[in-house]
Amino acid sequence: MSYCFVIRAILSLGRSINPKYMYKLIMILSVIVFIAAGCNNEPVTPTPTPTPPQPSVPTTQTYNNSTYGFEFEYPVFMNFVTPSYASLTDKIVQVQIPASHYPGTNFNDGAISISAASAKDLAACLKLSPPQNSDGFATKIIINNVDFYMTASSGAAAGNLYESKVYRTLKTLEGACIEINQTIHTANIGNFPVGSVSEVNKTNVQAILDDVLNSFTFTQ
Repeated sequence: MSYCFVIRAILSLGRSINPKYMYKLIMILSVIVFIAAGCNNEPVTPTPTPTPPQPSVPTTQTYNNSTYGFEFEYPVFMNFVTPSYASLTDKIVQVQIPASHYPGTNFNDGAISISAASAKDLAACLKLSPPQNSDGFATKIIINNVDFYMTASSGAAAGNLYESKVYRTLKTLEGACIEINQTIHTANIGNFPVGSVSEVNKTNVQAILDDVLNSFTFTQ
């Protein structure tokens, strides 16, 4: 039923009503029409459109080497560079944390470097190009069910400090000596103006390198 029809009906009825009540009737009618119009014009809340799930952004990537049959995972913020920390003849790969990852500190880089060389047995493998201050790889470490032997090494040059952990194992079927080198490279804090940089948290850096190390596995 339209509002116009209602109005006409009330006005027709109003002819039989005492004129002194007509004004009140019109006022009441106006209020009713205003309220009814407002009810009909209430905004309709649209049904929200579901947001499709966003694809997850990978935080790590996998490096695979088919020549020596191994792979490892590394954070996406690490960069591949020319191997500089490797000790053995075949310098395979080096992935490192850039200095920009720790701004405002004395951090230069933190790297995982992998190299290889031929060796007739494990003893020969551990004697190849021993790292500086090596203890002869006296510490045994198991990485994904493979026995590695570790030695710590450190060196300083031109105000730079290099602290390394070097791991070796022999792939007996191929006779290949495999080395994994973890190195944290920092600058002497005394080389900077006082208060301009802070010491990098080496524990944090080492944890990142350890995650890469612990993901190392032989695929062949």
